[in-house]
Amino acid sequence: MVPIEDELPRTTLDRALPVPTAISREGRSLTREEVAISLGVKAGTGSVNAKTIAAKRFGLIELDPKGGYRVTDLGRRLVAAPSDADLRRTAILRVKPFEQLKRYFASDFDAIHRDDLARALIGFGVGPDRAAEAAGVLERSWSGKPARGETVPFGARGRAPFVQDAGVADRDGASPSPSIGPRDTRPSAALLRHPLVAAVLAQAPEDLAGWEADRRDAWLDLFASTVRYLRYA
Repeated sequence: MVPIEDELPRTTLDRALPVPTAISREGRSLTREEVAISLGVKAGTGSVNAKTIAAKRFGLIELDPKGGYRVTDLGRRLVAAPSDADLRRTAILRVKPFEQLKRYFASDFDAIHRDDLARALIGFGVGPDRAAEAAGVLERSWSGKPARGETVPFGARGRAPFVQDAGVADRDGASPSPSIGPRDTRPSAALLRHPLVAAVLAQAPEDLAGWEADRRDAWLDLFASTVRYLRYA
């Protein structure tokens, strides 16, 4: 049995879509290295690996008998119509944990706050950090508004970035929970000294902008979720 965390994509549907697009453009199955070349990026990087694995999780590509990747019927249709809401939702629900969430909430994901998605994933057996990351991936994929390049400044290690509301910091249009009113979005000095916040900050490099976009977005998701959890738990 595949562990539930291994079934979760680490990047959004929109960021995975260039993989089947590249394979379709070449007109044949491609290895992961050939996918990287077709995308014009260095083979073996975390970004192209995450996109390729996510494309497979979303059901856009599959392994062929020779070990390469080929585009599925769903992948071909989504490449041709990337904004088709029904096709997008079909792809998202190909991810088993996301399909479990859909049945659990019995509601469209745009009506559910990211923190609630993360808590449900934890209940399914996903670790807290991975659950926060996966909830962000699901939210951005479902909304069709992928996170853009992050511009939140980050100074020396140990100094926190200015953390806006998660929906603003991620540039994804997420709405805050209806149960939470207006709030001060800058973490307090006491909050920054909390061991959980310190542990998250310790994972960041001196220059946050030097990270690949997917990894940077995941860290910002984790930081914002940690601050929210400690504030409103």
